[in-house]
Amino acid sequence: MDRLQNELKLPDEFIKNIYAAKAGGLLQKRFDEAMSDARISPEEERELEALAKNLHVVPNFDEKTRALLNKYRLLWLIDNGDIPEIPVSINLQRNEKCYFTCNVDWYETRAVRYRVNYGGPTMSFKIAPGVRWRMGSLGVRTMSNQELTRIDTGTMYLTNKRLIFMGTMKNTTIALTKILDFKPYKNGVDIRKENGKSPFIGFGDNVDVFAEILSRLLMALKR
Repeated sequence: MDRLQNELKLPDEFIKNIYAAKAGGLLQKRFDEAMSDARISPEEERELEALAKNLHVVPNFDEKTRALLNKYRLLWLIDNGDIPEIPVSINLQRNEKCYFTCNVDWYETRAVRYRVNYGGPTMSFKIAPGVRWRMGSLGVRTMSNQELTRIDTGTMYLTNKRLIFMGTMKNTTIALTKILDFKPYKNGVDIRKENGKSPFIGFGDNVDVFAEILSRLLMALKR
């Protein structure tokens, strides 16, 4: 680079910009490779730090990228190490540890009844002063359907023993031993219980983290 600068009489600032672009591109490529599996290990972080130091590049991560790094560090720990315990203000049982908490909406299926009216032509007959008989009403009937309904809003805690929901109207606890299966979605998790109503827990962020922790806890119970 120095020889090229001397031969072409290039200014120092121009050379610095070229080097920064090339070095930054190399670091970004390695960073993308490390993040491609949605996990980042301590070893990968050390490699990235050493590469940045050797290239004389200072990584400038925005808030979104830093949040993603923290999530991928946590997911690696869940897969390969101890799940980090988080402090909570609620009372837990003896030897109970909390691993996840967030604000959620609690949904359950409910029978929703609705009125279906006769849709054809109608006629009315006077049967008494001020009283008329509307023939179309003979077709009215009531039907019901099972619909997912928001029951409450509150805070959910996932521990090594239970799933705890502290709602504005009531509190609910599900022992992990009573969970048969679960299915994560982009906006929440469908919990399938052994008996009783199976809830859908709606929340927007870190569904993947919750699913990874719950999966590991349920597998540990089967050992």
